[in-house]
Amino acid sequence: TSIDWPGPNEGVSPTDGHPVQTVNWMEAVVFCNWLSFKEGLRPYYVHDENGEWDVDDDSLGYRLPGDTEWELACRAGTTTTYSCGDDTFLNQYALFRREDHADVCGTKMCNAWGFFDMHGNVWEWVGEVSDEVLSEQTGVQQDIKGRPNATPQPTVKALRGGSRGAASVMIRSDSRTWHLPTHRSLALGFRVARTIEP
Repeated sequence: TSIDWPGPNEGVSPTDGHPVQTVNWMEAVVFCNWLSFKEGLRPYYVHDENGEWDVDDDSLGYRLPGDTEWELACRAGTTTTYSCGDDTFLNQYALFRREDHADVCGTKMCNAWGFFDMHGNVWEWVGEVSDEVLSEQTGVQQDIKGRPNATPQPTVKALRGGSRGAASVMIRSDSRTWHLPTHRSLALGFRVARTIEP
């Protein structure tokens, strides 16, 4: 694994109830596989013949939510700027414009589908992003397997949701930013998802 993770920063996430932070995309993937192994599930993430991360589409193991999946969960059936409508009640649903520390997960109100902290607190790594979005927003063209065609441009990974220090415009339901999969910061975390058999 790529684990040289320095551990939680107790200045910004002092308890187990706070969101994980300073985790890069690859470490989030390793955690998903660890959780799958722990629960007897086939891991979703696998290494391909080049040692790069690929996915097992037939796996029911833990994974990062896909980009579109994340936004659907965030919106919870809404088409407004935020899952709570406009920004009138945003302070009740989101932690933003605050530099000191993250809040304990679930401190703010949940959206209509019961998801907490979709707006603010920490940016969240997500899984696959459509080729159209990736190309439009980053200029990286991908082949059919999702690998970048434009070498030597690096592969980037998407983050959603905004963070505690972000302005309200950065925590909209459609907000997205990009980083290299090795990037870490105190504002980056993740949540896990699973596909359940019908």
